[in-house]
Amino acid sequence: MSYRIYGGALLFEHLKDAAQVKGFVKNESGDPPYRPAFPTDVALAQRFADDMAKGITARFTCRTLGRDHPEPGGRAVNEPLVHDNDEATGIVVEAVSRSPHWKEMAVFIVQDDPGNYIDHVSTHRVPCLVVSPYAKRGHIDQRHYSFPSILRTVEMILGLEPLSR
Repeated sequence: MSYRIYGGALLFEHLKDAAQVKGFVKNESGDPPYRPAFPTDVALAQRFADDMAKGITARFTCRTLGRDHPEPGGRAVNEPLVHDNDEATGIVVEAVSRSPHWKEMAVFIVQDDPGNYIDHVSTHRVPCLVVSPYAKRGHIDQRHYSFPSILRTVEMILGLEPLSR
């Protein structure tokens, strides 16, 4: 199955078959911390949108928009990060929904580290937005979901055997 990875850390280097648009690149020393390959989430999302417009797609695509983590410095530092991350998410959704393949697509928007010990909600919950022509408009599901359950849903859509129970 074809797959593409946009963003993410260097931990995907071992995936030999994946087409990768790296989100981080090594420093001259090769030691962490690695530096971002794109200056903003919007820049990475625009790269994805440009690829979609050129017909460069895969059956499964993973996009990591990493500027959703709080930084020291309070509101003045974090509001631009949130804005960048939200705008990038909008660019991705718009690119997908305008694609000729839209009728066959689903986008799962998941925070990679929910809670992050900065809010009052249990870190065991995983907020997930589903954007698809098959998603029920305005529906809010109150059932508990986790990363494995979201992964299982994606596996079912792609016709894959489960990687978890």
